[in-house]
Amino acid sequence: MNYKLVELERFDNLREVWPHEAHHFTHWVADKGLSMLSKEIGIGDIIDPICEVSVGSKRADIVAKLKDANKGVEVIIENQLEATNHEHLGKIVTYSAGRKEAAVVIWIVEKATEEYRKAVEWLNRRTDDNMDFYLVEIQLFIINQETLAPRFKVVVSPSPKESIREWSENDKFLIDFWNEFNSYADSIPYHFFSSDNFNTKRKPYPQVSYDLHVPYIKDGYVFLSILKSKGMVRTGIYLPDDERSYSRLRANEENISKTFHSEIEWNERNQKKKSSSVCVYKKFEDLESKESQNEIFSWMCDTALKWKEFLMECQNWRRFVAEPSDFTLVRNGKHMEWDENAQEIEIDEQ
Repeated sequence: MNYKLVELERFDNLREVWPHEAHHFTHWVADKGLSMLSKEIGIGDIIDPICEVSVGSKRADIVAKLKDANKGVEVIIENQLEATNHEHLGKIVTYSAGRKEAAVVIWIVEKATEEYRKAVEWLNRRTDDNMDFYLVEIQLFIINQETLAPRFKVVVSPSPKESIREWSENDKFLIDFWNEFNSYADSIPYHFFSSDNFNTKRKPYPQVSYDLHVPYIKDGYVFLSILKSKGMVRTGIYLPDDERSYSRLRANEENISKTFHSEIEWNERNQKKKSSSVCVYKKFEDLESKESQNEIFSWMCDTALKWKEFLMECQNWRRFVAEPSDFTLVRNGKHMEWDENAQEIEIDEQ
């Protein structure tokens, strides 16, 4: 099969899309962009955003939390729809000092200049107050005359050697566990972290859960969890706010149960909680030895790939658009097809 490859064209006038930084861009990041930002940075899901939070006499653009953090981890996001400058560099330092639970600061800019890239790298090397700094560019690419695709590009992030923290013994266990998981997943022959399976390998943090994002799937992801106190691990699908996909999963309950040969736990959304999930558990006598962990990682990878297929099936790959003379990619869960004539394709969701 011959594929048509095109070069993406940048759309440079960000202010045409977000005329006002605070009123438009900050609210877009909080409402729509956090999932994309979380995937690109690789620190887990950023949740519960609050805009314009007071820090002394100043206001941080967004203050959020890191999902499933073992202890209070606050994420501060500072937005700047222009090139990096002294004022905003001062703001990220002020906010990191003024919020006692802050552990991650993300500075989103239109253009990261060299001197400020070095400044953020210096902050990551020198700070010892439980803080990680990220410098991220926001970019837009033209899909067609009416459609733009946003992209976050990480310019600076802390390396493991730069992250200076006083972790508890349980924190260290979780970091080591997910480090070993990453190494195991990289070693298996079927490309666990790839565009065919899961496109995000996350930096290990002291969290009980590890989120795995599937290419082209926006509403939901596969997750792995370790429940050390119970001697158990689990894998499953998390849907943040997608009742239709959950209903499809539930309708396929018999097939899911047969696939995993185990009891399935279903967690439906309700009035207090919009999210839903489905998962399977497995008990292990030993969660810490190398031999046992290899068995755990094998089970996690195997079941995660099965959950990925169910996630793709219940969401039907939604929709991709292109110009009439261009091409449209249709994913059906197994392979790709190209339609060179369609202006818009919406996959049958019945």
